Amino acid sequence: MPDESTHALQVGDPLDEDRPLFIPFSLSGVTSHFPVRKPTAAEWEDEEHYPRIELTADEPAWDPSAPDFGDQEDSMTDFRGQVIA
Repeated sequence: MPDESTHALQVGDPLDEDRPLFIPFSLSGVTSHFPVRKPTAAEWEDEEHYPRIELTADEPAWDPSAPDFGDQEDSMTDFRGQVIA
């Protein structure tokens, strides 16, 4: 059954270390994304109210031509495109 983590990025929540933070993806055609914007200077300086979340990992190395993620996504749906429970 799909849940908040199905089509989202899961990272550590800087405000609550005991719970993950889910950043849901949207779709534009076939491309997954989430909206972003450049922070204002005041937001950048105010880490108490605007904590920073590191989204860049050192490992594993990312190969955009690798079929692994597509294969994983394909294995989650049947021939009708419905999520397999």
